Amino acid sequence: MQSRSTDSRLGTEHEQLCPTTARRWGIVHHDLKILPCYFHAVERGDKTFEIRDDRDRGFQAGDTVALHEFDSKARTIESQQYTGRVLLRKITYVTAFEQKPGFVVFAHVPEQSGGGE
Repeated sequence: MQSRSTDSRLGTEHEQLCPTTARRWGIVHHDLKILPCYFHAVERGDKTFEIRDDRDRGFQAGDTVALHEFDSKARTIESQQYTGRVLLRKITYVTAFEQKPGFVVFAHVPEQSGGGE
């Protein structure tokens, strides 16, 4: 088996399509759509959780999430589009308590950028 640093096949696209493979490396990043009303609530700090289908994701504390604002008000699927706005978050807690089968609630905080003082 190749190490993470030499496996050129394990890129962002592959991680999105196969998070269980990426989980072996402990580096799962999730790109998710979010409607504008919820995007704004996250941006303001009012909404610090997501309820999501977990059957193909395997969300875990420590994972990172990019919430991509998605405008779905258009009448046709072809005219629905991403707005280009993104919030980067880090998952801090995950639970399936009292959720529909296959769904989880996860708490998230702003993802810290690499710099520092």
